[in-house]
Amino acid sequence: MRTFIFGVAAGALVAAAVIRFAPPRYRPFGSDSPPPASVTATPAAICGRDTFNVNVNVDRLFPGSSGGDPLEATLEKRQDAFADGLHDRLIRAGLRHELACPVMLDIFGMATENQQGVWVVSAHVRLHVASDTTMMYPSWDSGDYRAVFVHVTEAQADLERALTERVRRFLEFFGKPDDGHVASPVPYGRSNVDWSWLQVVAVVVLNALVLWIWKPWAGAYAKVTGELSARQDSLGKILEEVRAVTATQKVIEAKVSGEMWQQQWRQGQKLKIYSQVLQAINEYSIWLSDVSEGRKFGSEGSPLSTMKKDSAQIAEDFHAAYAVAPLFISKDSLELLETAKAAFSYHSSPFPDHDVKDADKKWDLLTGVRRDLSSSARLDLAPPAPSPNGL
Repeated sequence: MRTFIFGVAAGALVAAAVIRFAPPRYRPFGSDSPPPASVTATPAAICGRDTFNVNVNVDRLFPGSSGGDPLEATLEKRQDAFADGLHDRLIRAGLRHELACPVMLDIFGMATENQQGVWVVSAHVRLHVASDTTMMYPSWDSGDYRAVFVHVTEAQADLERALTERVRRFLEFFGKPDDGHVASPVPYGRSNVDWSWLQVVAVVVLNALVLWIWKPWAGAYAKVTGELSARQDSLGKILEEVRAVTATQKVIEAKVSGEMWQQQWRQGQKLKIYSQVLQAINEYSIWLSDVSEGRKFGSEGSPLSTMKKDSAQIAEDFHAAYAVAPLFISKDSLELLETAKAAFSYHSSPFPDHDVKDADKKWDLLTGVRRDLSSSARLDLAPPAPSPNGL
């Protein structure tokens, strides 16, 4: 902390010495006093420094006027005095006129009355180099000014204001006036500050002090900045890896979810087919038992029967499930369905009425198929074993 305070104090002392002993940028003089000898009529005037081709043109036009109007005569005198005042202001600023100088200063102003009786004011100030010379000099242009007035006195006052403002702006550009003083012009291409040995030494010392004070801090700042940058890079890589893992996880979840849904749907179809087939086998077995018992012990007029469905409807339910069974159930179950298929008939009496051996035979067949099919369905409907990767 003491080093920092010492550096600030030393820099302040050096800056105060530079401000105190450095040569001034320009030599000011009052606007009401004559210009210094270096700016007045010197034997070797420099074009572009204190000498310009100055053209002050302030005019007013009265279309169709005979020249006998008292107001017109008064305004003409006022306008001539205003033009002379512009000349005097340029001279007080240290400028002089030389027709041979290719650096031209044009000061133009005009108030014109058009056919409708309206006064149009135009004004501009330009600094430029003649087109027939190779001299290099910065140009300056105030821009064109135009305004419209109904009364001539208003137009005259606005013309004087517009030209005065633009001449003032030009002198600020040319000589940098401060507090009512105008700087003595300097040759184009030279610096406005005379850098002396004191200024050079002061700048070198100040630069050395700044480097001496700030070097440790700059090193520490660079180190901290490097660490922060490395952390940000590492954090960015970690975030990219997390995003990649998340995207992969979502893909896997979607795949697993789709596979699980498909597996559950297939299991549901299997259960539906097995239920329908076993129900049909059970109902048909009961029907066969009723037919056999009725023909053995009942009469032809009142056969024993406990079934509400007829054999044709039961057979139709079996064959409907049998038609789609190859798409879902196992091979062993399909073979059992093929065995049971021969026992089903769409006729209400698939065997002669006087013989019940066929009914008992088919009943024994369906009983065995039902037992074996139940065992095969239990294996087929068992949940699959988990995969090695745990998914």
